[in-house]
Amino acid sequence: MKFDITKVTKENVGQYIELLSPTVRTEEEALSWCDLAKKYNCRTHLSDFIWLPLIVEYHKKTGIKVGGGVTFPYGTETPATKAKAVEELLKIGVDDIDYSMNFQALLAGRDDMVKEELRLFAELTKGKIETKLIIEAAMLETEDNIRKACDMAMDQGIDWIKTASGQMDKVLTINHVAVVLDEIKGTDCRCKVSGIKAPRAQNAYLYLMAGAEAIGTKSVKEVVEGLDTLRALGLLPAYKG
Repeated sequence: MKFDITKVTKENVGQYIELLSPTVRTEEEALSWCDLAKKYNCRTHLSDFIWLPLIVEYHKKTGIKVGGGVTFPYGTETPATKAKAVEELLKIGVDDIDYSMNFQALLAGRDDMVKEELRLFAELTKGKIETKLIIEAAMLETEDNIRKACDMAMDQGIDWIKTASGQMDKVLTINHVAVVLDEIKGTDCRCKVSGIKAPRAQNAYLYLMAGAEAIGTKSVKEVVEGLDTLRALGLLPAYKG
């Protein structure tokens, strides 16, 4: 859904935010993150594999989508290994998979390996769930490589380009996101931005206003609660309904 800053409030902006639970040690902690996703009516709640069955069961009552990651964040495993991980997530009942592309293979000129893993990803998930490819745009070194990664994903019908995992040393910038948005313009592919740095609320709304359709973050409270503050300061347009 295209973002319109004049039509969102703290009560509905969660539909553009995907919560990633951080490291969780207990069932109680896992459920507390479920409660947070519910409180802010997040679009999706993503978590580590170990807690996904619990989270899937919890969100059957909330309607919030549940997502898992494949070989997050580096994506260096073989296409067959990653395909097995996709199968395991489908068995659990996720609605969404954030799949870490082997960006190092792309940088090494091994386009064949990247194409094969994406082929398997698309083949296993087609018509079943929403698919997101994490391309690690900041790590791809050149604009051409970012565009290539986007094109490879679109060739396989991947639903979303996710710009980053937020786990790398190189920081994602608006310039990286601009390249992704330009490459997918006019297609059915959508952009999710993760790895937003402080000030997170400002950056989250900047990316959404630029054309991203989802923000992935652990800092859901900070982003949502920051909306009214940014409006009060005149940094965001007023709500118009």
